[in-house]
Amino acid sequence: MRKLFFGFTVLILCVALFADDKTAFSQYEQLIQSPVVADRVKAVEGLAEVENKKKATSLLLNLLSVESKSEVQDAVYKVLAGYGKDDSAVEMIIKTLQKLESGDVRAQLMKVLWSFKRTDCDDVVLKGLEDPAWEVRLTVAETFGKSRLEDRSVEFRKRAIEQLIKVLPLETDGRTQTYIHGALIELTEKDFGTSQKEWKDWWAKNKQNYGQPKEEKKEGEKDEPQVPGKIKTEVVPPWKEDKEEVGKPKPRFFGEEISKKRVFFVIDVSGSMAEQSSSGQTKLEIVKKEMKNAIDAMDESYSFNMIFYNHGYVKWKDKLQKATKEIKAEAKAAIDRQQPAGMTNIWAVLKVALEDADTKLIIFLSDGLPTAGITDTKRILEDIKKWNKYKDIQINTVGMQGADSTFLSDLASQNKGSFKMAN
Repeated sequence: MRKLFFGFTVLILCVALFADDKTAFSQYEQLIQSPVVADRVKAVEGLAEVENKKKATSLLLNLLSVESKSEVQDAVYKVLAGYGKDDSAVEMIIKTLQKLESGDVRAQLMKVLWSFKRTDCDDVVLKGLEDPAWEVRLTVAETFGKSRLEDRSVEFRKRAIEQLIKVLPLETDGRTQTYIHGALIELTEKDFGTSQKEWKDWWAKNKQNYGQPKEEKKEGEKDEPQVPGKIKTEVVPPWKEDKEEVGKPKPRFFGEEISKKRVFFVIDVSGSMAEQSSSGQTKLEIVKKEMKNAIDAMDESYSFNMIFYNHGYVKWKDKLQKATKEIKAEAKAAIDRQQPAGMTNIWAVLKVALEDADTKLIIFLSDGLPTAGITDTKRILEDIKKWNKYKDIQINTVGMQGADSTFLSDLASQNKGSFKMAN
């Protein structure tokens, strides 16, 4: 049966290749119903070449409303991104956008519209800062911040700044607010935190001259006095890497460098962590020593938090803490208090860790399989991939004796992290 279906697929593709536009479209329309993901991808890619872009756009947008496979979705976005010169196709994307229920799909279509560099599309993207879905709001803020709108008009940049200031205090998703804040920093080269009043006051004084060439200083003229914490900022927008300090050693955890400076330790304290290792120490005792060494090696440019989990979890602080001497002492005392007990709920604790607004790196340690809550490792990987799609948090994994190395390796690789089995 599979061989027969494969032969039918090849026949459709061959007919579509040599047929006229109408016939080719009909063949791709049939193939897009295939249960085989690769066939649907081929059908989508074939629609890039048809002449009737409006009809193809309609078919592709309908597919997005039901398609669950990322490979097919990505192929759709790529094809739609090539339709920017077809007015009817662009108009259909704009009209259909808000009818689509998935925030993820709307966010990706915002990227497509932005790539067209058209005024009508830019207006839609700007309105995305007030979309009901946080994925859309975050995507728009990130797009504005990364591009700094350098290829858009000064007037559009002004409108974007005003909209970002408007939505900044209204944003309920912590991570999205950091992206909005970061976009304002990039567009203005100023930083007034999340204070809407201070942003408004500054903008009222500077809007008129924004985007104008800077006048050269006259001979003997002094620089404008800097306002501490307001003009020059130490805030690093979420999409930017932390500044490298050349020659300065980085903290390590089980020998691996902690390369990012906003770190969340997620540590297994289930009953099996009481088992002795070959060194005679329990697994938890080894982990405690490694954690304290890593924290001791952090300077105040680092921020961190910890969450200890078994079938439940205990979060040390509500948010990341700057690695001051006092905070590090408090953290080490909290580490010393941990005792091994209970089962292992990996799904629940990673969901909590990924909700943090400022984290750039999760260090996840486990010594076994999930035994509480959701225990299907395939489901756990799929959910984490979905949760982390827009957050872009790196996840490094460490396995103690007894850990599921395949699961931990997959968890790290799909989240731009590293995996290590501790001896």
